Amino acid sequence: MAGFPVRAGPDAGVRQAGFDRIRVTARGNPLTVACYKGMALGLTLLLDADGNPLRRTARRSLGIALLPVLGLLATIGTLSLRSDWGEDCLGYTVTGHRPG
Repeated sequence: MAGFPVRAGPDAGVRQAGFDRIRVTARGNPLTVACYKGMALGLTLLLDADGNPLRRTARRSLGIALLPVLGLLATIGTLSLRSDWGEDCLGYTVTGHRPG
């Protein structure tokens, strides 16, 4: 998609494939992105494969202690999907109609 703004790239490809009434919709917003990034940090503590058993146990213990925060971030992130604002999002959904 070099040379196209992010929203124009998917639109152009779908239009070339013969679709019309194309709609490009952002999935999420800056709050959704922030929640997902926080969840990723928390999950790395739980899923860390560090070879040192002491460090691995310490990280997993911290990850387990932060599980309620992870759940809260997941809830906020999911609820924030209902609003569309800002430039930062998780990606785009492209829908269209093929005539005929």
